[in-house]
Amino acid sequence: DNSEDENKFKIERRMEGDLDFVQIYSVDGVPGKGNTVIYADNYSLTPGTTYIYRVRAHSMLGGDSDYSNEASAETTLTDLKPPSLLSAAPISATTVIMSWTDNSGEEVLGGEEVGFKVERSEDGELYIQIATVGGAEGIGNVLTYYDTGVNLETIYYYRVRAYNLIEHSGYSNTEVVMTLPNPPSQLEAWGISTTQIELSWIDESNIEEGFEIYRRKGTCSSSGWEQIDRVGANVTSYVDSGLALWTTYSYKVKAYNAGFSSPYSNCDAGTTKGPW
Repeated sequence: DNSEDENKFKIERRMEGDLDFVQIYSVDGVPGKGNTVIYADNYSLTPGTTYIYRVRAHSMLGGDSDYSNEASAETTLTDLKPPSLLSAAPISATTVIMSWTDNSGEEVLGGEEVGFKVERSEDGELYIQIATVGGAEGIGNVLTYYDTGVNLETIYYYRVRAYNLIEHSGYSNTEVVMTLPNPPSQLEAWGISTTQIELSWIDESNIEEGFEIYRRKGTCSSSGWEQIDRVGANVTSYVDSGLALWTTYSYKVKAYNAGFSSPYSNCDAGTTKGPW
């Protein structure tokens, strides 16, 4: 700084090969001569490109000074590395959990990632950004996102990319998820003998591998349930045998598929018959 009365410094830049400079920023001045003024340029830079810079002082009374000498610098070709090992799985009727590994570090143009952009598609072609997730310092971190806006029995495609102040990485691998099956509906239970209760329900799923049957002694409640059996796909009835006479039992049913189960059906109770 060679000026005593500047109010600011105007910073101009051009790309190598361009003729005209463009002002990209102004920095407040510091009273007195001999001060060192620093500015870090991260405005719309392109990797692997040479930029030429010049500066001039400006004061309210004297206007603009002459330009400084010109100086040049080249941005690096290193881009943000895309995330890897993206995985996703349904964990409830409305939620899919996603996780991925962060592969980007501070050596890239614009610094390490600011965060990650999560995209989702229902056809594998048209993707919509559904969230941004903040980054973590360093490489190799595993990050997680919960997509809480999914529907039952629907295929979703997911992908993720990192971003920083000036660029995006490539995309991660694509992960395809089938959400949970639709639950059975209209479950009914009624006693048919002193030791048997019969169940029936409506199959609402197109993807189930079968149904899980749950029972508790007594009326419907939130506790004390145990799985008593499984039946195959498209089965809509079941006879529970070996029960105590004149006793009430409650039932719920789930559809299951590839290690995942639907939400419960409604609960219904039936009572075995007495000895007469």
